[in-house]
Amino acid sequence: MLAGMLLGIRYVIGLVTFNVIVLIGMLYFFFLLIDPLSSPNPDDGTIAYGVPISAFLMMIAVISWLYHRALAHASDRLEAARQRIVRDELLRRDLAVARELQQRLYPPPPLTNAGISIASRSEPARETSGDFYDFIPLDGDRLGIVVADVTGKSIAAALVMAMSRSTIRSEATRHVSPADVLRYANQTLCQDNTFKQMITAFYGVLDTRTLRLAISNAGHPFPVLRRDGRISELEICGLPLGARAEAIYIEQIIQLQPGDQLVLISDGLLEEQNSRRELFGFERMLATIANAHSHDPEHTLDDIWQTVARFRGASEQSDDITLVVVQVAPSAVVGGAASPLADD
Repeated sequence: MLAGMLLGIRYVIGLVTFNVIVLIGMLYFFFLLIDPLSSPNPDDGTIAYGVPISAFLMMIAVISWLYHRALAHASDRLEAARQRIVRDELLRRDLAVARELQQRLYPPPPLTNAGISIASRSEPARETSGDFYDFIPLDGDRLGIVVADVTGKSIAAALVMAMSRSTIRSEATRHVSPADVLRYANQTLCQDNTFKQMITAFYGVLDTRTLRLAISNAGHPFPVLRRDGRISELEICGLPLGARAEAIYIEQIIQLQPGDQLVLISDGLLEEQNSRRELFGFERMLATIANAHSHDPEHTLDDIWQTVARFRGASEQSDDITLVVVQVAPSAVVGGAASPLADD
């Protein structure tokens, strides 16, 4: 929209400038004609200073033709600028609608038992986002948790985001294992990936009664577990969805304990830059989580978000940022047998 306005202003200024030049030229020749020191001589077909009448008339005709041509050209360019402004405004409105619809895809925090609470937030860098999170109610006391990131920040990324969300949801209702959910979702996305974009994804299934957490990962930043003041990354690897149809994903089992906090992020948080173009990075992220408010997921999320914002300062947000915090209450009662952090 701004580009169209500037283009229109530029051609208005050009037209005004041309009119001024023509006016000055006409006034110049007008004063030549009335100059008492140089009178016209109709006998030899000349006007002031011996200028032939035919040449003067031809000059007037040329100036008039140039003027009308410039006027028509400026009118065409102004109309083009007007149409560009209209297109930009329509695009802006469409993007605003797309953003609103996309925001509606984000679910509210799920209703779990008294021992589990969840906070979540996602902030796009542009009008639409490739990030998403989701909470999927499953059979019994189980809850599916998704955090994913589509490459890019274009409209195509937003479309792939919606398709990926739907695919993972569909597979989550068919398969118990998070690894199987990612495997079958990957096969579907590889077949339908018209835009050739990849998706990093974390998928976990939390039994809110036993606090048993099964997780799998498709190239997404590792989840971070905070327990008894200690910070650890749950390192589990896998190819991004859409990268290779035959990709296999592994699964890890975590027995959560009262007071545990699980932090899930997208890579936009790690890639935030300050005015010196320094990355926020893994070390700052881990330190931020360690120093964040504990036992309240909303406060933890706010602490992390504000720390990232202070680091970024006046710099523009460079990527979509998504953050999910899962909190096990210190007073939570484990329905099953509790055990230390374990890998399967």
